[in-house]
Amino acid sequence: AAPRPGAEGGYFAMSLPPVWRAAGVTSALGLERLMDGVMLHELMHTRQFYFANPRLAELGRQYGLGDDINDDSIQQRFADDPPYAAAWRAETDLLFPAAAAPGKAEARRLAGQALAAMRARQARWFTGPDAQWAPLDDIFLTMEGLGQWLAYAWYVSPQGGGIDPATAQREVRRKRSQWSQDQGLGLFLVIDRLVPGWQREAFAVKPVLAMAQLERSARAGR
Repeated sequence: AAPRPGAEGGYFAMSLPPVWRAAGVTSALGLERLMDGVMLHELMHTRQFYFANPRLAELGRQYGLGDDINDDSIQQRFADDPPYAAAWRAETDLLFPAAAAPGKAEARRLAGQALAAMRARQARWFTGPDAQWAPLDDIFLTMEGLGQWLAYAWYVSPQGGGIDPATAQREVRRKRSQWSQDQGLGLFLVIDRLVPGWQREAFAVKPVLAMAQLERSARAGR
């Protein structure tokens, strides 16, 4: 997915099924249904460039970032830091139970714990020369989380096959190896459960990003 220079929105390019088959890609959903979710994920990005690109350009000027900054950059920076990786996993392991909690009070409690853990991680590691990662974390969790959520939402909808939520979630998460995508999905599953009408805010002229939406989730109904 990429923006169109000098225009609103963007475009994406995607290989056809024979290329995926030749690469050995499989899914319990079937290859082409898996590809539907990937297509929707990338399509989501074309609807996010209007706010993400100006902000990324601003952060690039502020911190002297190169053009190679992307949603995997934080993972590449901290993948070899076991305490950081453990902190990230602990947050993610709170989000999915929050989304699945039997009652909304419990969902809000777990969402609040996840939010506190995320803020603690950012306060501990995103300082000094690594301060640039704090705003980037929020941007990429928002972008990747919305892309993953859209794929999931399609799969569980009648139009997308009415797949049971546990199977859809498992297939969207896949190997759970891409941090921003996995944690982002957990974030927006929680947000979708606890914040009615969150989509209006997510696509406003000045959108509400993932961390602020999670804070709303923890407070919802209080």
